[in-house]
Amino acid sequence: MTINEPIFRTCITCGLDHPGRGDDCWRCVGFNEEVAAMRDRERQEQDAIEQQLQADIEAGTYGPSAPAPH
Repeated sequence: MTINEPIFRTCITCGLDHPGRGDDCWRCVGFNEEVAAMRDRERQEQDAIEQQLQADIEAGTYGPSAPAPH
């Protein structure tokens, strides 16, 4: 191999050959970034739900309300 020959690698995500030294091709890098961002948003939403639930439990406002007086 000479210095001017392009380097090709197989993408570890999709299995296609791509130029460059990276493990993933540019399509999969973008896709993986989007998936990571989506998972991060979902994790943040879940954390917020769990924090609100914990706050409701601690405040005594979680669960069925007391029956109305007759």
